[in-house]
Amino acid sequence: MLALEEKTKIVRNYFLTSALVIFTSVVVTDLFYSPIRIGQQEKLENYSNYVTAGLVSYTVNYCQKIKD
Repeated sequence: MLALEEKTKIVRNYFLTSALVIFTSVVVTDLFYSPIRIGQQEKLENYSNYVTAGLVSYTVNYCQKIKD
């Protein structure tokens, strides 16, 4: 009888842990692929173009100052 109760607890805990892992992975996936986050990523990518252009301009000016 005691061994049966232990196996029942193990199976119950296994199913609870499995359900928790599935639920957590679904929530994390939904958060990662949310429209708000995708919009923020697009804003960052657009902003990075301006930063890159600024760094290129600064480098060109710096190289011209060294050359002169």
